[in-house]
Amino acid sequence: VGQAAIMTQVMAICAGEKLVESVAIYEWRDDVGGAETTSNWGLVKGTDYTVPYAAKPFFVAMAEFNKLLTDAEPLGFIENGDTKAYRFKSAKDGKNITDLWPDGSSEAVGLDLGTNEVEILDMYGNSRGKIHSENGVYSFLATFEPQYIIGNSEKMEFAEAIISTNDGRCNAPAGDIAVINFTDKLSRNLR
Repeated sequence: VGQAAIMTQVMAICAGEKLVESVAIYEWRDDVGGAETTSNWGLVKGTDYTVPYAAKPFFVAMAEFNKLLTDAEPLGFIENGDTKAYRFKSAKDGKNITDLWPDGSSEAVGLDLGTNEVEILDMYGNSRGKIHSENGVYSFLATFEPQYIIGNSEKMEFAEAIISTNDGRCNAPAGDIAVINFTDKLSRNLR
């Protein structure tokens, strides 16, 4: 997952800031039995894996990045501390796509997108659903794994996050109980 997140972030920065004209992936597949750091930089698993040439998360994330942002027009980017947001105009349907992530761990982020509805996709292209806002301001839980925010946004500005959570991830074994606290901007618990 780390390789997928880092590479989609790098690709968004390169495309959003027009830093390079093209990118070449170092290796198509992981090296067989390789102990070197670079042995695992491939898009797919090696021939010694249980399923030879199985797609790695990196492959799936890059496929989604290319599907959404090939030939997209960069519309700018904003940074707030460690959090980055890059905005693009899709060449396919003209919708705006915001790519959002923080460099560190998870963080509650508010964005004013100037539109009443957006769809959220994870970095693999899985829809997390559509959300609505009366004033165009949204709260997101931004994690190291970039997420795509798609809609007819008129702008992209940081705003105050209205809802936040104590953690972006919760891992627990089957049958265990995990608690995630949601709070509003007045620090009221929203259970």
